[in-house]
Amino acid sequence: MLSLVLGLLLCLGASGQEFAPKYALRTNLLELTNGATLDMEASVGFSRHWSADADVRYNPWFDAQKQRSLGVGARWWPWYVYSGVWLSGKARYQEYSMMSAFTSEGDRYGGALTAGYSRMLGRHLNLDFGLGLWGGYETYSVYACETCGRIRERGAKYFLRPDDFIIALTFVF
Repeated sequence: MLSLVLGLLLCLGASGQEFAPKYALRTNLLELTNGATLDMEASVGFSRHWSADADVRYNPWFDAQKQRSLGVGARWWPWYVYSGVWLSGKARYQEYSMMSAFTSEGDRYGGALTAGYSRMLGRHLNLDFGLGLWGGYETYSVYACETCGRIRERGAKYFLRPDDFIIALTFVF
């Protein structure tokens, strides 16, 4: 009877080894080329195939691309957390201000899907690559000039746009 129970546990993957949570901090190097946008993502692996993450992006410097963005989500790793291929789903909020021919600002709410690959460089360092897409709802205002404050257009619309172009360094501890 005992051998039957042990055999069933081994078949189900309970080999006596428990999953030890892993934590990681990541920064996307490509965001630095996007108007020196600062970004940081913190994540925790809570099973062999799943991790939860939260990220923040912030760019207060360049009027052409000011933004504050927050996201929370989960990532699925087919092989093992923090190594190999991954798929991610995330809820995201962004407050933005852009200057071109007209100044526009607004808020975006939505969800993002991202796919990528994490290459292990060492025990604690990974190099991540990925692409993402996000969609949702946007409210915006377009101003006639940078300083006058006259609203040229105001509205709300649905959007679908690229979200993540990732070449990132990840520290796993």
